[in-house]
Amino acid sequence: MPHEISNMAVSTEVNSKIIQLFNVTKTYSGGVAALEDVSVQVERGEFLFISGSSGAGKTTLLKIILGVERVTQGQLVVNGRNVTRIPRRELTQLRKETGFVFQDFKLLENRSALENVALALQIRGLPPGEVRQRAYHALRAVGLADKRDQNPLCLSGGEQQRVAIARALVNNPLILLADEPTGNLDAGLSREIMDQFLEIHERGTTLLVATHNESLPAYCGKSRIVLDQGRLAKDG
Repeated sequence: MPHEISNMAVSTEVNSKIIQLFNVTKTYSGGVAALEDVSVQVERGEFLFISGSSGAGKTTLLKIILGVERVTQGQLVVNGRNVTRIPRRELTQLRKETGFVFQDFKLLENRSALENVALALQIRGLPPGEVRQRAYHALRAVGLADKRDQNPLCLSGGEQQRVAIARALVNNPLILLADEPTGNLDAGLSREIMDQFLEIHERGTTLLVATHNESLPAYCGKSRIVLDQGRLAKDG
């Protein structure tokens, strides 16, 4: 039965597949199915787009991979761990290996760009010197080292999103998830953010980007899957 896949059954593909969803269904209270019987396999180091209209299930899929939502049926394997079978306390390590970029940036307006990036490291209790150094290097990686002391409100939309990307990258994640990262940006800034993702991908990070913008997969020259009302509609 596809819903009874064991850890042993997936272990042979651990080296090549970093994310595996087997017949995943997510149903919320009231019987509303956000995802229904979705099976997807993502290669280690792959750059994959998740397309679909608003409400198609893109955000739910990313939240399941991140571990903040649990599947109702089916199984999820991330980096060799069957997430549907491990206790919640073990999800902490999984989240350390996964970065997340939001559409609305979610930056703290009363902190500088550097402080926003550093927060993810401070939560882990790292020494202040290491925190500042790693936060600075993350900002430099997205081309914003010279804006480290700027308040987010003084930055452009594209710069704010790059700070958010630096924050997601500061823990050196194996996987980077992005939920409509260009939804609030114009076409020029959207391409700028996609160029940033392409650079990150070249370093070996696995990327999944959810978007309703049909032009982005073609611009990046990457594959996509399409969700339609919670179901997998097309494999690009």
